[in-house]
Amino acid sequence: MPSPLRKPAGVSPRRPPRTIGDEIEWATRKLARSRRPDPRKAALATWATLARETPGAVWLKRHARSPAELALRYRRAVADQAAGAPFQYTVGTAAFRTLELLVDRAVLIPRVETEDLVSHVLRWAEDRHGDGQWGIAADIGTGSGAIAIALALEGRFERVIATDVSGDALAVARRNVESVAAGVPIELRQGSLLEPLGETRCMVVVSNPPYLTTAECRETPAEVRDYEPLLALDGGPEGLEPYRTLVAAAARYLHPGGLLALELDSRRAMTVHSLALASGWADARILPDAFGRARYLLATNWKGIP
Repeated sequence: MPSPLRKPAGVSPRRPPRTIGDEIEWATRKLARSRRPDPRKAALATWATLARETPGAVWLKRHARSPAELALRYRRAVADQAAGAPFQYTVGTAAFRTLELLVDRAVLIPRVETEDLVSHVLRWAEDRHGDGQWGIAADIGTGSGAIAIALALEGRFERVIATDVSGDALAVARRNVESVAAGVPIELRQGSLLEPLGETRCMVVVSNPPYLTTAECRETPAEVRDYEPLLALDGGPEGLEPYRTLVAAAARYLHPGGLLALELDSRRAMTVHSLALASGWADARILPDAFGRARYLLATNWKGIP
Protein backbone atom coordinates (compact mmCIF):
# COMPACT_ATOMS: atom_id res chain seq x y z
CA MET A 1 0.00 0.00 0.00
CA PRO A 2 1.54 3.30 -1.04
CA SER A 3 2.54 5.62 1.79
CA PRO A 4 0.57 8.89 2.18
CA LEU A 5 1.99 12.02 0.62
CA ARG A 6 3.94 14.20 3.02
CA LYS A 7 4.87 17.87 2.93
CA PRO A 8 8.52 18.55 2.19
CA ALA A 9 10.59 19.11 5.30
CA GLY A 10 10.64 22.70 6.57
CA VAL A 11 7.31 23.68 5.02
CA SER A 12 4.63 24.51 7.59
CA PRO A 13 1.01 23.44 7.05
CA ARG A 14 -1.03 25.93 5.11
CA ARG A 15 -2.96 28.30 7.40
CA PRO A 16 -6.22 29.97 6.46
CA PRO A 17 -5.94 33.70 5.70
CA ARG A 18 -6.26 36.00 8.72
CA THR A 19 -9.54 37.82 9.00
CA ILE A 20 -10.20 41.33 10.32
CA GLY A 21 -11.64 39.65 13.40
CA ASP A 22 -8.39 37.72 13.90
CA GLU A 23 -6.43 40.98 13.83
CA ILE A 24 -8.77 42.59 16.36
CA GLU A 25 -8.53 39.57 18.69
CA TRP A 26 -4.73 39.65 18.48
CA ALA A 27 -4.72 43.38 19.20
CA THR A 28 -7.12 42.98 22.13
CA ARG A 29 -4.84 40.43 23.78
CA LYS A 30 -1.74 42.54 23.19
CA LEU A 31 -3.31 45.71 24.58
CA ALA A 32 -4.75 43.81 27.54
CA ARG A 33 -1.28 42.50 28.42
CA SER A 34 0.04 46.07 28.41
CA ARG A 35 -2.87 47.12 30.67
CA ARG A 36 -4.33 49.61 28.25
CA PRO A 37 -7.87 50.59 29.30
CA ASP A 38 -10.75 48.93 27.41
CA PRO A 39 -8.45 46.98 25.07
CA ARG A 40 -11.19 45.57 22.82
CA LYS A 41 -12.67 48.99 22.20
CA ALA A 42 -9.19 50.38 21.45
CA ALA A 43 -8.40 47.48 19.11
CA LEU A 44 -11.61 48.00 17.15
CA ALA A 45 -11.24 51.80 17.08
CA THR A 46 -7.68 51.51 15.80
CA TRP A 47 -8.70 49.34 12.83
CA ALA A 48 -11.70 51.57 12.11
CA THR A 49 -9.60 54.73 12.13
CA LEU A 50 -6.90 53.32 9.88
CA ALA A 51 -9.52 51.86 7.52
CA ARG A 52 -11.53 55.11 7.58
CA GLU A 53 -14.67 53.26 8.60
CA THR A 54 -16.95 53.25 11.63
CA PRO A 55 -16.36 50.64 14.35
CA GLY A 56 -19.81 49.23 13.62
CA ALA A 57 -19.01 48.74 9.94
CA VAL A 58 -15.72 47.04 10.81
CA TRP A 59 -17.43 44.65 13.22
CA LEU A 60 -20.01 43.64 10.60
CA LYS A 61 -17.21 42.63 8.20
CA ARG A 62 -14.97 41.03 10.82
CA HIS A 63 -15.05 37.68 9.01
CA ALA A 64 -13.60 39.22 5.83
CA ARG A 65 -9.96 38.66 4.96
CA SER A 66 -7.72 41.42 6.30
CA PRO A 67 -5.88 43.47 3.63
CA ALA A 68 -2.15 42.84 4.02
CA GLU A 69 -0.98 46.46 3.87
CA LEU A 70 -3.63 47.67 6.30
CA ALA A 71 -2.90 44.76 8.65
CA LEU A 72 0.78 45.72 8.73
CA ARG A 73 -0.04 49.32 9.62
CA TYR A 74 -2.51 48.09 12.20
CA ARG A 75 0.00 45.84 13.95
CA ARG A 76 2.52 48.65 14.10
CA ALA A 77 -0.06 51.02 15.58
CA VAL A 78 -1.14 48.46 18.17
CA ALA A 79 2.46 47.67 19.10
CA ASP A 80 3.12 51.39 19.61
CA GLN A 81 0.02 51.72 21.79
CA ALA A 82 1.12 48.71 23.83
CA ALA A 83 4.46 50.47 24.35
CA GLY A 84 2.66 53.53 25.73
CA ALA A 85 2.12 55.81 22.73
CA PRO A 86 -1.11 57.85 22.62
CA PHE A 87 -3.80 56.45 20.32
CA GLN A 88 -3.85 59.56 18.10
CA TYR A 89 -0.14 59.42 17.32
CA THR A 90 -0.32 55.73 16.41
CA VAL A 91 -3.11 56.27 13.88
CA GLY A 92 -1.86 59.69 12.76
CA THR A 93 -5.11 61.59 13.23
CA ALA A 94 -7.11 63.34 15.94
CA ALA A 95 -10.69 64.60 16.08
CA PHE A 96 -11.33 68.28 16.71
CA ARG A 97 -14.85 69.67 16.52
CA THR A 98 -16.04 68.59 13.05
CA LEU A 99 -12.51 67.98 11.77
CA GLU A 100 -10.23 64.97 11.44
CA LEU A 101 -6.72 66.40 11.67
CA LEU A 102 -3.33 64.91 10.97
CA VAL A 103 -1.07 64.77 14.03
CA ASP A 104 2.39 63.54 14.84
CA ARG A 105 4.82 64.08 17.69
CA ALA A 106 5.68 67.59 16.48
CA VAL A 107 2.29 68.84 17.74
CA LEU A 108 0.05 68.47 20.76
CA ILE A 109 -2.99 66.24 20.46
CA PRO A 110 -5.98 68.63 20.37
CA ARG A 111 -8.13 68.47 23.51
CA VAL A 112 -11.86 68.91 23.94
CA GLU A 113 -11.29 71.94 26.18
CA THR A 114 -9.76 73.74 23.22
CA GLU A 115 -12.89 73.06 21.20
CA ASP A 116 -14.77 75.21 23.72
CA LEU A 117 -12.18 77.99 23.37
CA VAL A 118 -13.10 78.12 19.68
CA SER A 119 -16.80 78.25 20.63
CA HIS A 120 -16.21 81.25 22.90
CA VAL A 121 -14.38 83.12 20.14
CA LEU A 122 -17.05 82.37 17.54
CA ARG A 123 -19.82 83.41 19.92
CA TRP A 124 -18.07 86.68 20.75
CA ALA A 125 -17.44 87.51 17.09
CA GLU A 126 -21.01 86.74 16.08
CA ASP A 127 -22.44 88.80 18.93
CA ARG A 128 -20.23 91.74 17.96
CA HIS A 129 -20.35 91.57 14.15
CA GLY A 130 -23.36 89.40 13.30
CA ASP A 131 -23.52 88.59 9.60
CA GLY A 132 -20.90 91.19 8.71
CA GLN A 133 -17.18 90.80 8.14
CA TRP A 134 -15.30 89.66 11.24
CA GLY A 135 -11.85 90.98 10.33
CA ILE A 136 -8.62 89.08 10.98
CA ALA A 137 -8.07 86.44 13.65
CA ALA A 138 -4.66 85.25 14.83
CA ASP A 139 -4.01 81.85 16.40
CA ILE A 140 -0.78 82.05 18.39
CA GLY A 141 1.09 78.75 18.80
CA THR A 142 -1.12 76.95 16.31
CA GLY A 143 0.46 73.46 16.51
CA SER A 144 -1.64 71.21 14.29
CA GLY A 145 -3.63 74.23 13.12
CA ALA A 146 -6.76 73.07 14.95
CA ILE A 147 -7.92 76.44 16.27
CA ALA A 148 -7.04 78.38 13.13
CA ILE A 149 -8.73 75.93 10.78
CA ALA A 150 -11.88 75.69 12.92
CA LEU A 151 -12.16 79.49 13.10
CA ALA A 152 -11.61 79.85 9.36
CA LEU A 153 -14.17 77.19 8.44
CA GLU A 154 -16.85 78.02 11.00
CA GLY A 155 -16.47 81.80 11.25
CA ARG A 156 -16.67 84.74 8.89
CA PHE A 157 -13.18 86.07 9.34
CA GLU A 158 -11.49 87.88 6.49
CA ARG A 159 -8.52 85.58 7.12
CA VAL A 160 -6.85 83.68 9.93
CA ILE A 161 -3.14 83.95 10.67
CA ALA A 162 -1.60 80.94 12.42
CA THR A 163 1.81 81.33 14.07
CA ASP A 164 4.19 78.86 15.65
CA VAL A 165 7.85 78.94 16.63
CA SER A 166 8.27 75.33 15.46
CA GLY A 167 8.84 74.70 11.78
CA ASP A 168 7.90 71.04 12.26
CA ALA A 169 4.59 72.04 13.82
CA LEU A 170 3.86 74.43 10.95
CA ALA A 171 4.55 71.60 8.50
CA VAL A 172 1.78 69.58 10.18
CA ALA A 173 -0.53 72.61 10.17
CA ARG A 174 0.16 73.14 6.46
CA ARG A 175 -0.76 69.54 5.68
CA ASN A 176 -4.00 69.96 7.61
CA VAL A 177 -4.86 73.19 5.80
CA GLU A 178 -4.28 71.46 2.48
CA SER A 179 -6.27 68.41 3.59
CA VAL A 180 -9.39 69.93 5.19
CA ALA A 181 -9.33 73.66 4.39
CA ALA A 182 -7.89 74.05 0.91
CA GLY A 183 -8.74 77.47 -0.52
CA VAL A 184 -9.74 78.88 2.87
CA PRO A 185 -7.82 82.09 3.78
CA ILE A 186 -5.36 80.75 6.37
CA GLU A 187 -1.84 82.16 6.51
CA LEU A 188 0.96 80.34 8.34
CA ARG A 189 3.81 82.36 9.83
CA GLN A 190 6.82 81.12 11.80
CA GLY A 191 8.10 82.88 14.90
CA SER A 192 7.72 83.27 18.64
CA LEU A 193 4.25 84.12 19.96
CA LEU A 194 3.06 87.51 18.59
CA GLU A 195 6.23 88.49 16.70
CA PRO A 196 5.17 87.01 13.34
CA LEU A 197 2.15 89.33 13.22
CA GLY A 198 4.41 92.28 12.41
CA GLU A 199 2.24 95.31 11.61
CA THR A 200 -0.98 93.30 11.26
CA ARG A 201 -3.96 94.48 13.27
CA CYS A 202 -6.50 91.80 14.24
CA MET A 203 -9.98 91.65 15.67
CA VAL A 204 -9.17 88.48 17.64
CA VAL A 205 -5.98 87.06 19.12
CA VAL A 206 -6.49 83.53 20.45
CA SER A 207 -3.99 81.12 21.96
CA ASN A 208 -3.64 77.85 23.82
CA PRO A 209 -0.03 78.42 24.92
CA PRO A 210 2.22 76.17 27.02
CA TYR A 211 0.75 76.38 30.52
CA LEU A 212 2.50 73.75 32.66
CA THR A 213 5.41 74.57 34.93
CA THR A 214 8.73 72.95 34.13
CA ALA A 215 8.32 70.74 37.21
CA GLU A 216 4.78 69.74 36.21
CA CYS A 217 6.02 68.66 32.79
CA ARG A 218 8.19 66.05 34.50
CA GLU A 219 5.19 64.80 36.48
CA THR A 220 2.70 64.38 33.63
CA PRO A 221 1.60 60.86 32.61
CA ALA A 222 4.14 58.99 30.50
CA GLU A 223 1.99 59.16 27.37
CA VAL A 224 2.20 62.96 27.58
CA ARG A 225 5.72 63.36 29.00
CA ASP A 226 7.38 60.87 26.65
CA TYR A 227 5.51 61.69 23.43
CA GLU A 228 4.03 65.18 23.23
CA PRO A 229 6.38 68.09 22.37
CA LEU A 230 7.89 69.74 25.45
CA LEU A 231 8.00 73.04 23.57
CA ALA A 232 4.19 73.10 23.56
CA LEU A 233 3.86 72.10 27.22
CA ASP A 234 6.50 73.94 29.24
CA GLY A 235 5.43 77.45 30.27
CA GLY A 236 8.54 78.06 32.35
CA PRO A 237 9.23 77.78 36.10
CA GLU A 238 5.82 79.28 37.00
CA GLY A 239 3.89 78.15 33.91
CA LEU A 240 3.27 81.82 33.10
CA GLU A 241 5.94 82.95 30.64
CA PRO A 242 3.74 82.92 27.49
CA TYR A 243 0.89 84.61 29.35
CA ARG A 244 3.06 87.49 30.54
CA THR A 245 3.92 88.24 26.91
CA LEU A 246 0.42 87.75 25.56
CA VAL A 247 -1.46 89.91 28.06
CA ALA A 248 1.19 92.63 27.95
CA ALA A 249 1.57 92.87 24.18
CA ALA A 250 -1.58 91.54 22.47
CA ALA A 251 -3.34 94.92 22.42
CA ARG A 252 -0.67 96.27 20.04
CA TYR A 253 -1.97 93.79 17.47
CA LEU A 254 -5.69 94.29 18.12
CA HIS A 255 -8.15 96.87 16.85
CA PRO A 256 -9.82 98.87 19.65
CA GLY A 257 -12.36 96.62 21.33
CA GLY A 258 -10.74 93.48 19.93
CA LEU A 259 -10.69 90.18 21.81
CA LEU A 260 -7.83 88.36 23.53
CA ALA A 261 -8.89 84.75 24.22
CA LEU A 262 -6.60 82.36 26.09
CA GLU A 263 -6.86 78.81 27.34
CA LEU A 264 -5.53 78.45 30.90
CA ASP A 265 -4.40 75.97 33.48
CA SER A 266 -7.08 76.23 36.16
CA ARG A 267 -4.43 76.32 38.91
CA ARG A 268 -3.13 79.63 37.59
CA ALA A 269 -6.28 81.12 36.09
CA MET A 270 -6.69 83.85 38.68
CA THR A 271 -3.01 84.76 38.43
CA VAL A 272 -3.39 85.26 34.67
CA HIS A 273 -6.55 87.28 35.32
CA SER A 274 -4.59 89.55 37.67
CA LEU A 275 -1.83 89.91 35.08
CA ALA A 276 -4.41 90.96 32.49
CA LEU A 277 -5.95 93.59 34.76
CA ALA A 278 -2.50 94.91 35.68
CA SER A 279 -1.61 95.11 31.98
CA GLY A 280 -4.57 97.37 31.20
CA TRP A 281 -7.44 95.08 30.21
CA ALA A 282 -10.55 96.70 31.69
CA ASP A 283 -12.83 93.80 30.84
CA ALA A 284 -11.11 90.48 31.60
CA ARG A 285 -13.31 87.51 32.43
CA ILE A 286 -12.51 83.96 33.52
CA LEU A 287 -14.89 81.33 32.12
CA PRO A 288 -15.23 77.67 33.15
CA ASP A 289 -14.87 74.57 31.01
CA ALA A 290 -17.45 71.79 30.84
CA PHE A 291 -16.13 70.37 34.13
CA GLY A 292 -16.51 73.68 35.98
CA ARG A 293 -12.77 74.42 36.09
CA ALA A 294 -11.52 77.95 35.46
CA ARG A 295 -10.20 77.47 31.92
CA TYR A 296 -10.52 80.53 29.66
CA LEU A 297 -9.63 84.21 29.77
CA LEU A 298 -11.60 86.56 27.51
CA ALA A 299 -10.36 90.14 27.60
CA THR A 300 -11.40 93.30 25.73
CA ASN A 301 -11.38 97.08 26.25
CA TRP A 302 -7.72 97.81 26.60
CA LYS A 303 -7.30 100.97 28.73
CA GLY A 304 -3.69 101.67 27.86
CA ILE A 305 -2.17 103.01 24.67
CA PRO A 306 -1.54 100.19 22.16
